Amino acid sequence: MNSVGRIWLQNHPYGSSFPVRRSQNVQWFVDGRSFMEHAANMMELAREEIFIADWWLSPEIFMKRPAVEGNRWRLDEILKVI
Repeated sequence: MNSVGRIWLQNHPYGSSFPVRRSQNVQWFVDGRSFMEHAANMMELAREEIFIADWWLSPEIFMKRPAVEGNRWRLDEILKVI
């Protein structure tokens, strides 16, 4: 196989089935708090749509904690603004 598909047949670091991808814009999150805050900040920047893929997510979850500004940082309230 001499095409792009060959990368799926090679061994990858840590036994992964996916190849290493170079020059990717990524950010590591160690815990849920920093991820949720970052996600809330990015949602505020959205102007057209937000795509959320999740197994189960409550719309009443506070994206930033502690909840010192009322319900401003609840997911359902953030999405109402878009």
